[in-house]
Amino acid sequence: MKFIPIAKLGLVLILIGALAGFLSPQSTSAFMATRPNMPILISRIEVLQPERFVVRVPEDYPTIQAAIDAVAEGGTVLIGPGLYKENVQITKSLRLIGVSQEQVRIQAVDDQKPGFYVTSKAPMQIYLQGLTLFREQLPDFKEPFTFIPPGAGVFILGPIQTIMRQLTITRQVSAVVIFPLAEYNEELLRFQPQAVLEEVELVRNGGAVAAVSAQVTIVRSNIAENEGGFMGDSLYLIRSTVRKNRFWGIDLRSSAYGPQYMGALNDNDISENGIGVILSTISEDAAHSWLWINGNKITRNQEYGIMILKKACPTSLPHPELALGKESAFIRIFGGGNELGENLKGDLCPADYPWPPGFRK
Repeated sequence: MKFIPIAKLGLVLILIGALAGFLSPQSTSAFMATRPNMPILISRIEVLQPERFVVRVPEDYPTIQAAIDAVAEGGTVLIGPGLYKENVQITKSLRLIGVSQEQVRIQAVDDQKPGFYVTSKAPMQIYLQGLTLFREQLPDFKEPFTFIPPGAGVFILGPIQTIMRQLTITRQVSAVVIFPLAEYNEELLRFQPQAVLEEVELVRNGGAVAAVSAQVTIVRSNIAENEGGFMGDSLYLIRSTVRKNRFWGIDLRSSAYGPQYMGALNDNDISENGIGVILSTISEDAAHSWLWINGNKITRNQEYGIMILKKACPTSLPHPELALGKESAFIRIFGGGNELGENLKGDLCPADYPWPPGFRK
């Protein structure tokens, strides 16, 4: 009675063995050789390698761009010491970490394109640390532009949250440029780009930061010897140095459709610039926007320490809005304990503006 099941099992094993032999590479090739016109249904099976969450340059990939392309979404690219000559594009969330800003130097070789171009139509998070970004050659402005804005160090376009820590960015037309989505998207209309710069050196550039409809926080950083310092509509500047920028240190302007909190300047050294701080809300809709200015040292600027964009405050380089006959609507200013002095055209302008009690020491 037990013979039949055992016989069946033996038959099954014989069939499996025969099938395995038939499907071996040698037997398959021989079989197909006798049937050249037979369609091939399966030629091979590829084993896909999983995306890597940590990749290293140059150990795993020779370039930063190759490592970025290979790393998984949300992964980390670790960069070893060296000079890397490339322009980099980032289109997914990741962490890009160099061993140190002294040892990892990235030279943008295309003089028009950004050194780092970070772009996305969907929310994304980027972390950059331990890098120096520079150029040997700036764009030739007599030639047609192939990328706008040309010659940026880090260009962030879209609803992106970015942290930049321990970076040096130098010899760029603009060190950091931040823009929201270039096209209308109702779902992301209120999702502003956000950037935090901590222990960052922005030195000897055309402009240090240009930020449109973006929230920017700068902490313990140095903005020095640029043509222009920060320009944007929302800034939290904390314990930083803004010095020797040719035209202005901080140009903070509200372009909102309604009053907005423009940010805070706390415990900074804003000295030896063309103008220390320029404040404006050109749109009447943004009147009564407000900000805090506390505990800053604002001294030895070539024109004003702090100026509201008014006709009563002429500047040596005519401001575009003033040239068009526009001036700032009312801005509410809070704060106190600021050291102001030796600003050549005046510490505060207009002098009769309702500056808060105790605003200056």
